[in-house]
Amino acid sequence: MKKLLVVIFIILLATGCSEQQKIDEQTAPLNAQIETQAEYIKELEERVEHREEELEDLSVVIGELTRPVDNSVYSKGFNERKFEYLPRAMHVAGPTYLRTHPYDEAAALRKSTNAPWPLKEKDVIIHALVRNEDGEDWVLVEYPDLTNYLNNFGYVPLDSLKEVEYSASLSDDTESIAGVKIGDIFEKAVVVWGDEYNKSNGPNMMGYSFGDEAVAGVDLDPIKNTIMSIFVRTKGFCTKEGVMVGDSAKEVMQIYEKKYERNVDGKLYEERSEYIFKLNDDGYVIEFRLNENDISYENLSDEIITSMSIYNIYVGDA
Repeated sequence: MKKLLVVIFIILLATGCSEQQKIDEQTAPLNAQIETQAEYIKELEERVEHREEELEDLSVVIGELTRPVDNSVYSKGFNERKFEYLPRAMHVAGPTYLRTHPYDEAAALRKSTNAPWPLKEKDVIIHALVRNEDGEDWVLVEYPDLTNYLNNFGYVPLDSLKEVEYSASLSDDTESIAGVKIGDIFEKAVVVWGDEYNKSNGPNMMGYSFGDEAVAGVDLDPIKNTIMSIFVRTKGFCTKEGVMVGDSAKEVMQIYEKKYERNVDGKLYEERSEYIFKLNDDGYVIEFRLNENDISYENLSDEIITSMSIYNIYVGDA
């Protein structure tokens, strides 16, 4: 009797497993379809959210374009609040306009498309805190993007700004020139090369060249005030390995080949100079330039280094 019960149990178990397998096989396509539809619904929801944000921005622009202009606002004054502390850079949650005067009634600065457009989720450089005649606090800020804006200085309400913690976007101490390394603050470069420089602005960085003949220069993260790349094209400024512009190219290569890998035949970085040395796996390199950069390695005996730079190969050189 016990054996019979065991046999019956095994038969029932096998039948149940077989039926479950059939059910699983039948429902698998349905489950896959449900999963696909769920992903599609999520994608649609994200699209709707994005469109809602665009419509919100457009409504702000329309409101700015259609509101009446009152030029009398420019006769109203304001005073700088010199002893109030604000960080060097702050974040605009937005949407907020850069205005020509610290009043809501003042005109908004326009983009190169000649249409006002609000700043939203952007970082700005702080220049001055002021209080207008209505008792409102405004801040003179610089939005470092001359690619799109005709003027990148303007006023925003203080309450539209929030303080955030900034850290260097690029930072590496493997190599340096005259003690200046990537990630240092701009003032360290000024100490070395002086306070006479020319500035060029871009959407993501500012370029500073020192001296009338641009003997040295750095690219700067304008918000974080930190150095992103360094170049030198004059004698007197050594790397950590003790080499400088004017040194024998052959000797410099020999010094660096003992410590770092050179970009021989473009094996490290395609279509880039063979006189680039890989400093680490994070993309930081040091590059040496000659009078003629296409001179082969075998013919370096009579050549000297004419410039050198440190930068991140994935971001760009100075």
